[in-house]
Amino acid sequence: LEGNLNTGLFIKHGVSVTPNGQCWDKGEDGFIPMILNGLYEERSASKKEMLRLKQQIENKEIPDDQLSEVKNEISRLDTLQKAMKILMNSEYGAMANVYFRYFSLEIAEAITSSGQLAIQWAGKHLNNFINRYAGTTDKEYVFYMDTDSVVGDSEIYVNNKKVRIDEYYKSILNPANNRGVKIVDNGDTTISVN
Repeated sequence: LEGNLNTGLFIKHGVSVTPNGQCWDKGEDGFIPMILNGLYEERSASKKEMLRLKQQIENKEIPDDQLSEVKNEISRLDTLQKAMKILMNSEYGAMANVYFRYFSLEIAEAITSSGQLAIQWAGKHLNNFINRYAGTTDKEYVFYMDTDSVVGDSEIYVNNKKVRIDEYYKSILNPANNRGVKIVDNGDTTISVN
């Protein structure tokens, strides 16, 4: 939307508008969103615990005699969080299946069009950021994006060295360079490009 549409009325009346033009009342969750929210919270907790244990291993905080047990727990938590992710994503796909009891073409289109818009927005802003950083103008750097491809703990190769994306951005961004980039770090790294 990027400021081209006054969303104040939608917010005032608790209405959400999707890119396919569907309007949804945000006043009360249906049973499917309640189930998905519960799964999301459980997945987040499992993933957070898995990452905490991985960090403890990396920091050498786990005694050698417990290392195997902790690695097994990490594997279990990883499998659990991936299974919950697949389950949640399956629900979105089910909405587009005409044989699903709660089939809704409007919801299916809202989900896919919202995902497409988010990807396009992220690609546009990532290109703008890289152009500012590289000193170029209107060059297309992003050639592929997926809904879960760019996350802070994703690893990339920079000068033949494997680094986490969030660590790489922290290393290249200097607040004094005034490139319109703000880093907020509250456990998860968020980079805001203005």
